[in-house]
Amino acid sequence: HNTAGKASQLPLTSYEHYRANAKNIYKWVKNKKMPPFDPESDDFKYINKEYLQGSEREKILEFLGSPKLGNTDEFLRMPKENIGKIAGDKYSFNFGKGITIPPRGFLYRCYFFKIPKKAKGKFLTQLQINGEYKKYIHHNIYHISSVSSNEELKRYFHPAAGCILPDQNPIIGTGNNTGFFLQDDVNLVVQVHFDRTMDESTSTITFDKDFELTLGVQDEVKTIAYNSVIHVPHPEVVIPYGKKTRTTVTNSIKDILNKTKIGRMLQRRPNSKVKLKAFLFHMHLYGKAAELVWEISPEDSSENRTNRLLLRENTFDNRHQYFGILEEAVNLSIKDFLRISCDYDNSAENPRTIFFNPEKKTITGGFSSSQEMCSTYLVFELPYSEFEK
Repeated sequence: HNTAGKASQLPLTSYEHYRANAKNIYKWVKNKKMPPFDPESDDFKYINKEYLQGSEREKILEFLGSPKLGNTDEFLRMPKENIGKIAGDKYSFNFGKGITIPPRGFLYRCYFFKIPKKAKGKFLTQLQINGEYKKYIHHNIYHISSVSSNEELKRYFHPAAGCILPDQNPIIGTGNNTGFFLQDDVNLVVQVHFDRTMDESTSTITFDKDFELTLGVQDEVKTIAYNSVIHVPHPEVVIPYGKKTRTTVTNSIKDILNKTKIGRMLQRRPNSKVKLKAFLFHMHLYGKAAELVWEISPEDSSENRTNRLLLRENTFDNRHQYFGILEEAVNLSIKDFLRISCDYDNSAENPRTIFFNPEKKTITGGFSSSQEMCSTYLVFELPYSEFEK
């Protein structure tokens, strides 16, 4: 919870934090909304699945609902954050000093970092942000981008949405000695969402110190990662007031690969494997559930080739967004398809509708947080031996 710039508005790094939020924690654990990532799928396993066994859930509920809360600080004490050692070459950048955030306020900022020449042709394997004010980072998104200067980046900045880049594909670490290739024409863009909406302080805060961004770069890795995205066109996202709606789009693997340089190169090698490793659903305030389905090519006549549910997230919350990282990458055919569906709630049953839409408006698609969208960011893997070829 907010220990590494993750998407969470409740820091839970001490007993005092737990005690202050005990009622909400009890409610969220009881209705199985927390821990937040308990994916439903057709037997696909995820290395970052976060859930509780029945006995664990009952133990937490018993503790939180009893007078013991306040008499002991052992049961829910959080371990100290393990930052981890940066492997390979290390590059550091500073940013953020002078930012001012009013009480209960939030803001987006986008930062451009020029990747040093000596790092080009190598592999980005780690990213860390540290600093005294890190608790105010709701989340951050890293992009390996063709943007070449800070002046160019300003053209893609939207105050209510952050960085809307021409190559909008975030970096996701999937472990397993995996890296992103730093070709000659790319740099790093970082979008940071600062948030004080859960901060009870009534004073304005100005950061008097920088954050430090650290990159770990290695000469060789076991696996290359590359990204793409499936995105429902904004005009197709329409949610009338009082309604619950769904929007869906299907993309071919070929079209998805065409959005990436490595993907386009793979298509010239017909025997190359398309290995899907991880993905993230992204919606805004009205998103409630999402699913990703692997649709088998109609040209495939294999007996065991049937459409598969890769992931359904039934309790989507844009404050707690997680990548589903598969234990084993799924081998896709270039002739297959991926279908995403997003479910929205713009009715009075959704507390966010009452709070954020008192005018009872129809919500339409767009990049602003007051609008909606339906996207799935995808991470593919490629063995280093294939990458060399």
